[in-house]
Amino acid sequence: MIILARDAKSFGVARNVSRGLNHSPYQMPTRKSSTLLDIQSAFTAKGWSYRTAATSLGVSASHLFRVMHGHRASASLLARVVSLPTRPANR
Repeated sequence: MIILARDAKSFGVARNVSRGLNHSPYQMPTRKSSTLLDIQSAFTAKGWSYRTAATSLGVSASHLFRVMHGHRASASLLARVVSLPTRPANR
């Protein structure tokens, strides 16, 4: 069941009440940690895109993006991202 929040802080933000999810922008991190920035730098330096890495890791590209940008926590997924090999150049 989806309702529309009507309080002052999150006016107009849809919430999924049955699952307890809150996608309010007020709960997003304001700053990236240096660890996440290091992981992102290594990820792009190895030649991976979110779509291709997500396929190799068995997750969706949107989930991978959210984890790598600090919107969701998954230490096991970050460990698998770090262990990705360098991608061979496209021919």
